[in-house]
Amino acid sequence: IDLEKAVRLPLSQAKAMGNHAAIIQITRHKKISINNREIGNITNFGQKITPLFVALKKIKHQEDLMLTGNKKNEPKNINIVLDQDIEYSDMKKVMHTASLVGYTNFKFIVRGNY
Repeated sequence: IDLEKAVRLPLSQAKAMGNHAAIIQITRHKKISINNREIGNITNFGQKITPLFVALKKIKHQEDLMLTGNKKNEPKNINIVLDQDIEYSDMKKVMHTASLVGYTNFKFIVRGNY
């Protein structure tokens, strides 16, 4: 992008965000891991991924034990790492399942070109 001289871009906060969030990883073979622990696979049945839902519920419960008051009801952060060959429909299933648990602030981890 060629920016106009008068345009000043804000600094990215991306590296600062998501440090204390769970990390979902999906391989090209649709294997799901959370925080480096394999939990199951994405299937072609339905929009909710049951093993992911169950694992995220456990993590959220542990996180909520450390929170007080209304902070338990605030949207949770989640980092998502997807193989580049994952189909959009599978990414939507991951996001849908995470949002059912309360993880609605998504950060996608990608490789930078810098």
